[in-house]
Amino acid sequence: MTNLQQPCANLRRNLQQHLLLARRLLRFTKEQSEVLVSGDIRRLSEIEEQQRDTIAQQQALEPQREEATRALIAVLGLSKESRLTEFLPNLPLEEQKAFTQIRKELLKVQEELSEVKQRNIRLLENALEFAQVSLESLTQTVFKTSRYGTNLMALSAPAFLLDSRA
Repeated sequence: MTNLQQPCANLRRNLQQHLLLARRLLRFTKEQSEVLVSGDIRRLSEIEEQQRDTIAQQQALEPQREEATRALIAVLGLSKESRLTEFLPNLPLEEQKAFTQIRKELLKVQEELSEVKQRNIRLLENALEFAQVSLESLTQTVFKTSRYGTNLMALSAPAFLLDSRA
């Protein structure tokens, strides 16, 4: 059983690193929600950079996770690559519990991250809609004909909010 302990420990350690990065990404995404509401564009750029760095770290861990999974599958004597849930029953009970716990936490963080991302998308869509309505209001006002001190029958140019000579 000792030859099983090292591959299990390697995969567990890798999954825990994934979990740590996923939690960090969730924290950044929640902070992004707050910044979207407050309108701090500078801080939004900083958060997006931190998110990109975290995602890059996750992607860098992926080959190591795949290798640790292959090593564990080889030790278990399974012939094909499989998912954690497929080879989990072949592990000792204590390892099953540890991997199941990590998997549950990863799924929980992933679900919460998805919810926060959807909220951020709605916030951005609302902000874009507000900007669009504002621009439409301004452009409609700009191109309304001037009625003050003019011959209404002879007016052909739009009235602008600011005098060009100002």
